[in-house]
This record gives sequence, C-alpha cells and structure tokens, in this order.
Amino acid sequence: MAVNNEETLGQIIKSKRLRLGLSLRDLAKQTGLSHSSILRIEENQFKMVDTDTLGAIADALHLDRLYLFSLNGSGVKDEDIRVIARAAGKMNPEQKKQMMAMLRSSFADAFNSSESDDLDDNNGEFLDERV
Repeated sequence: MAVNNEETLGQIIKSKRLRLGLSLRDLAKQTGLSHSSILRIEENQFKMVDTDTLGAIADALHLDRLYLFSLNGSGVKDEDIRVIARAAGKMNPEQKKQMMAMLRSSFADAFNSSESDDLDDNNGEFLDERV
C-alpha cells in the first residue's frame, strides 16, 4: 500500500475494508469488535485507539500494524524503521540474532548511546520488538 501522509487512520482503515469488500459487520466479526466501534474509528472520533484494537483491525485487513500505530500516535513514525521491523517479524530467532549482530557491529555508537537495549544479557533472547 502506498503511503499517503494526508490520509487519517480512519480513512486508511475504511479504504482497505472497502477494497476487500467487507462490511462494517464483516470486519466486526473478524476482529471481535462492535461494528459501531469500527465506524467511530473510521470516522476519526477517537483521539487515540487502543493498540489491541488496532492490532486486530490490522490483522483482519492485512495492514502493517506499525503503520497504523504511527497514525494513531502510538508507534514508530520512521518508515525505514517500520521496514526493518516488518522484516524482523518474518525472521526466525536465529535470523533475528544475526540481524541484530550486524546492526550492532555496523552502528555500535548508536547502540552504545541508547538508553534501552532489547536483548537479555543472559541468553541473547529478544525481550521485545524495540531496536
């Protein structure tokens, strides 16, 4: 989906729902939400939508969660970081470890100056999706 910085969260959700040929009630069934809640989201009646709700909508509509979260003011706004996060979501644990090792070695200064690290010192497992 091409990114249009002029579209609102609600417009993007409605547009994708209609392109998929889904009614409000169809999407409600798939997400476990009420059709009236989805309508209010599409009409941008909320200042911020719960991330679990947005995640369910993103999954049902095959939309990028991080993109919706960013439109909602609750996620990563940098497109390059979203691309990396999407790629990481498709990797197995070993591939993620390799990617993190490459990033850390290539950009050591950036990682050393960050206040938060997403790796557990004991076994190198990812604690969350932050980089």
